[in-house]
This record gives sequence, structure tokens and C-alpha cells, in this order.
Amino acid sequence: MGLFDRKPNIEKMEAKRDVKGLIKALKDWRVVDEAAYVLGEIGDKRAVEPLIKALEDEDRNVRWGAAEALGYIGDKRAVEPLIKALEDEDWYVRKRAAYALGDIGDKRAVEPLTEALKDDEEEVREAAECNLGKFKAKRSTKKKPEKKEEREKGVKFVEMKYSDEGHTYEVYTAESKEQAWEFIKTKSVNKKYYYIEVNVGDVNDPEVIVGLDIQGTYEM
Repeated sequence: MGLFDRKPNIEKMEAKRDVKGLIKALKDWRVVDEAAYVLGEIGDKRAVEPLIKALEDEDRNVRWGAAEALGYIGDKRAVEPLIKALEDEDWYVRKRAAYALGDIGDKRAVEPLTEALKDDEEEVREAAECNLGKFKAKRSTKKKPEKKEEREKGVKFVEMKYSDEGHTYEVYTAESKEQAWEFIKTKSVNKKYYYIEVNVGDVNDPEVIVGLDIQGTYEM
């Protein structure tokens, strides 16, 4: 790819959901990161098989971009090919394969990732160790589920109620404004509506000061 060749327009491809074009763009070192990320964001299952095939491309950029995109998509068809990619001649491909396997979270990856702890490259060993930790964290969560109050960092659910606009809001209480903000950062915009009531005695007549609605986070 020449330095002065026209740079692929990833934004345009994303708008058109041009999976083939995005996979082709993995060959351009200038946009390989962006193309891989967008493929993952689109999450189109049609991309999985072409990306698996791309793991064997002669271009190292294509191989590690494909590994990264497969991790974003999270389809388990990619597990065995990614395990094979842990033995790629290029250490960065091996590193990205380790992260992708951790993102997918299939138990078949545990033994290969354990073996990757012996890799000659330090960054590959660190990636393997980091992603093995994801499996341990999942097991720990299943054995000892946290209480709701602990999950929400002290912010407690109170009730569901409707606003004047007709939207359903989840109402919570918090001991401090900082605590409320930390809670609200973990929530998904465009899915639910949240009110956090800070230091109130009567939850039926609260002073709502922190919230999340379809427009984003706000303060009153």
C-alpha cells in the first residue's frame, strides 16, 4: 500500500455496512485499527467466515486486524482459528489472538492461553495472562454473586415511576453526588431512563439532581 494511495473511507463503509470493503481495508496499515473496530461494531455475522480466512492472509496487518475484529464480534466459530493464530509467526498477531479469545470467553481457549504464557515475546505472555484472568473472574462471579447494593456502589433502587413525558424511569437513591455520578457512568444511554436522588428523605417528593435520559447525562 503506497504512502500516497487514497486512504479508505471507513466512515462511509460503516454507513453502508460494507463488510467486504472493511475487510479489504485491513490491508491498509493507516486504517487497520479503525476497520477492525468498525467490523466489530457492525457485528454482522457474515463477516465471521471472511475474517477467519483473513487470519491466514500473507499480510500481518490483515491477520491481526482480523483477529481483533473477531474478538469484537464474539462469534464462537472463531475460537479454533484464533487458537491456531496463537502460533502465528508474528508476535503481534499472537497478542491480538490472545485478546480476542479472552473477549469471546470460550473455555476451549484456557489451555492454549496457558501454553501461551511460555511465549518468547513478553507482550504475548502478558496478553495471555490478562485474558486467562477473565476466565477466573467469570468463575468467581458465579460462585460468589455480589449483592445489588455492592454492585451499585451503594446506590439503591427505589421504584419505577413515570415522568410527565410518559417515559418510564428507574429511581435510585445515593448518599452523595459523586456516588451518583459513578453509578450513572455505568449505565447504557438509549435503553432506560434513570433518576438518582441524592440525600433525600421523601422519595415521593425528591429533588432529582442527577439523571440519564435519551439525550445523555444531565444535572438539575
